Amino acid sequence: MGYHNNKEKGWRKGRTAIMVAGVGLLVIAAYYGTHRSAAPSAEPAASATMKTIDRAARTLVGPQHHFVPLARKALKVRALINRGHFNQAGRIIGGVLQRSRIEGWHFTPFARFIVNVPEPSNTHFQQRLTTWVAQDPHAATPYLLRSLYFFDTAWIARGYGSANHILPQNAARFEKDISAAAADCVTAIDRDPQDPYPRYLALKILKTEGDGQDMRTFFQQSIQRFPTYYPLYAVRLGALEPKWGGSLAAMQAFVSRYAGPAAFTSPLKMLYLKLYSEFLGIPAIMCPTTPKLQKLCTTYVLTHLITPALQRHVHTLITTYGPTAPLPFVLKAGDILNNMVYEDSTGAYVGPLLQSFSTALGADDALVTGPKRQHNFMVDKLAAMVWYDQGQFSNAKRLLQRALADLGRTRFPTRGEKDRVRAGLYHDLASVYSYTHHYRKLLIYQRAADILTGADSSNIECATLFKLGYYEATIKACTRQIHNGGNRQALYWRARAYQMTGRTGKALHDFRRVADSQSRFRAPSALNISVIYGNENRLHSMLRVLNRYSYLYKPVLEHKEDIAIAYNNRCYAEMHLGLLHRALADCTASLRFGNLPDAYAKQQEIMRRLKARPVAPAKPLRSA
Repeated sequence: MGYHNNKEKGWRKGRTAIMVAGVGLLVIAAYYGTHRSAAPSAEPAASATMKTIDRAARTLVGPQHHFVPLARKALKVRALINRGHFNQAGRIIGGVLQRSRIEGWHFTPFARFIVNVPEPSNTHFQQRLTTWVAQDPHAATPYLLRSLYFFDTAWIARGYGSANHILPQNAARFEKDISAAAADCVTAIDRDPQDPYPRYLALKILKTEGDGQDMRTFFQQSIQRFPTYYPLYAVRLGALEPKWGGSLAAMQAFVSRYAGPAAFTSPLKMLYLKLYSEFLGIPAIMCPTTPKLQKLCTTYVLTHLITPALQRHVHTLITTYGPTAPLPFVLKAGDILNNMVYEDSTGAYVGPLLQSFSTALGADDALVTGPKRQHNFMVDKLAAMVWYDQGQFSNAKRLLQRALADLGRTRFPTRGEKDRVRAGLYHDLASVYSYTHHYRKLLIYQRAADILTGADSSNIECATLFKLGYYEATIKACTRQIHNGGNRQALYWRARAYQMTGRTGKALHDFRRVADSQSRFRAPSALNISVIYGNENRLHSMLRVLNRYSYLYKPVLEHKEDIAIAYNNRCYAEMHLGLLHRALADCTASLRFGNLPDAYAKQQEIMRRLKARPVAPAKPLRSA
């Protein structure tokens, strides 16, 4: 064994709100060696298995009664735009907008609908929007959609890492697309000043520039027109975080100014809980990573941020309504509390809030309760997430199943809202089954969630099908996800499936797109490119790739295991190209970051060759 491909690692359990981006990553066995990949004969079984899974998922969902989920309606609008049917698309969007209202903490249902219409990074979709703008320059809708398109495309190019970790070309693309998003958003607001959503989007765009005068002025103008629209305040509070140029004191002052004098039932009171949640995330940014120092730092920071006054305000908020709490309040408070579970590693700050929340709702969050105890689906879900975060997956599964039962006894204003919550619980169960390696159950629950929301496929399904060895099914599922606006995860898993079935040209195409991005999969993608070239004995190409992706050798950017493999693979190419001095340096570097046996073997072999026949250092090769 001369070189390695990347070990495809699992990632820390993420927030359930963004589970499609995080928990869908599976721990896949490392594929070692210099042979060509060949797919096992699992595909005939895959077709029968997927039919069984689909039937089980549809049975789990139950009759649909011809109800069309918002996401499916959004995908229909996207298809209409791609075909140039702008009038029909505009009528559907206008219909959703006309029946939308600012209720509680959302502009519903428009806000959840419109975000699913754009197809980020698809230049054909962008061109269609530009044609629509030219045909109807006085309409707000095409400008809003193009603003959303540029905004989403910008963040796909940039990724969500720290600014100093962004590749220069991706940073330039981000700036260009954000500027385009801002220009279109301003026009959308001018065309339809009665729609609050573009103002929310504009604040998100301005947030990328930090806490500046433009943000402050625009925020004041927006809340004068829409004083109870909570998302405006939430974005502004986020822009006051230190990482955006604000300060902790400014965050406290902001919440005191707007939430303090608000009525007890005002949506703005939720800012207290939002501030509490934001503060819980501060130690992860400020404190060192050394376990002992991190614990001391976290305790010190939170003691000064989570003051008794803030605790009182939050306690008052979550107990305001009691057992008759309106459903929108339960959903919004529950979402914020859910995120807090993953921020508070000790549970010392979230635990009391969860207990107060369950007591206020008159619900029992215990794992085992009597038959007459009262339950609430959100309390069950939050308790499940606590167990999930602690790795107690059987308890998490039990409570999520109880949440589904309690959800069935809960009244919702619309079928769509209830289906959205049920889909979220199914997705949480799929994540539990991911970590317990029950992959068929994972697929059943994830497919059921997709049916309820109107999605066709998900990243977690792509990864799971690959794990099961169903490579053709992986390619189909990932392709659907890519066409539905999926992120680089779907590209990565499709590339792996292409690689395993010997379609190296297609695999290289997908791997390059991921390797050139800010995706967490960029290092394994770059390494797999080097493996493909190594398998084909194209050693010069292999070396050029390993030189091109310089992030492979930077500890602040990539995992040490990946760095060890990158140095080892480069050592292999250099050794067989006769660049012995450089090969020796790279094998030695590999052993500093990992303990790959063949790196040590090559190191000894190179030292033996150099001792027997000294070779002058080679000149550097040009990168690809």
